[in-house]
Amino acid sequence: MRRRLPVDAGRSREAFAAWLEDALAGAAAGVEVPFAVVDARSGAPIGSTRYLMLRPEHRGLEIGWTWMARERWGTGANVEAKCEVRDSAWYAIVDDDWPEVRANLERRLAARRRRP
Repeated sequence: MRRRLPVDAGRSREAFAAWLEDALAGAAAGVEVPFAVVDARSGAPIGSTRYLMLRPEHRGLEIGWTWMARERWGTGANVEAKCEVRDSAWYAIVDDDWPEVRANLERRLAARRRRP
């Protein structure tokens, strides 16, 4: 876990269970939407991200609380997850900004794929 998250869910099974309960409670309350990030080839879980700070009255939300398994750090998995959840959201980044944001994310992914 990166130290910026207020909870280190990877510390223990109990910590992960508490983190998962919190994510599910936020979903049940309608204030967050958690997602599992799964490796497309193997089907193995590799992380999580969420829609949070839902503001339907302003057509807005945030994407965050993202974490990836340590072996996925620096692989582009986080960028790909952000692209996927943004493409599934109606409000995350205003439509006028999205083409430039997506192009920047795709450039980052392409650069990572070219690395040996």
